Amino acid sequence: MDSEFEKLYETFSTQVRVLQQIRAECLNSMANLQRAYQSFASFAGSMQKGIAAVSRDSIETALQASSVVFREQEAMISDTYASAEGFARTSILSPIEEELLRARDAIFRMDTRRRMVQEIETLRPQAQALPQVQQYLQDKRTEYDATTKGLIDTLRSSIPRQRNLLPGLVAALVELQAGVFNSSLSHIQNAKDAIGPDTFDELKNQPISPADADH
Repeated sequence: MDSEFEKLYETFSTQVRVLQQIRAECLNSMANLQRAYQSFASFAGSMQKGIAAVSRDSIETALQASSVVFREQEAMISDTYASAEGFARTSILSPIEEELLRARDAIFRMDTRRRMVQEIETLRPQAQALPQVQQYLQDKRTEYDATTKGLIDTLRSSIPRQRNLLPGLVAALVELQAGVFNSSLSHIQNAKDAIGPDTFDELKNQPISPADADH
């Protein structure tokens, strides 16, 4: 029974570490995504303010376009990121955290079992000389066997459940990325549409002449 427990424990511990790592990477990715959207919004806002500070008739169109871009960058934070965060929470983080919560109970019971082992090893030398210790040791061994059996039953059900969680997480990651990219592209396209193709080409092809620098 002990050898089976040790084998299951090794598999269980490995899978728990994998789930903890995936959770940590998901949280880190979402934090980085939020910072990226905030950074682009800050960039667009600074550009808008900078153009406004030097705005003349020749670049009035650029000022209007920068306002559109800033508006859509702000929308990415309130729309795209908020939606992605909700999806990540529902489809990735919550299932993992639910499984890790179950694992926490099993880990607590494993710690109890470990303390039993230590106590049994400590009392064993005294058992031959002290009958009362021998009886206590027998009772403790019975408790230890029951705890080990219960943990084996738990691990037998936990291990496949944890493993079966992983394919869905892969699919959720793909859907998360697709949602982020599609929504971001939609907001970028909104900005281009609001600016208009002719005006956008005008912005791209605005002539820059050294002679204009002093005017």
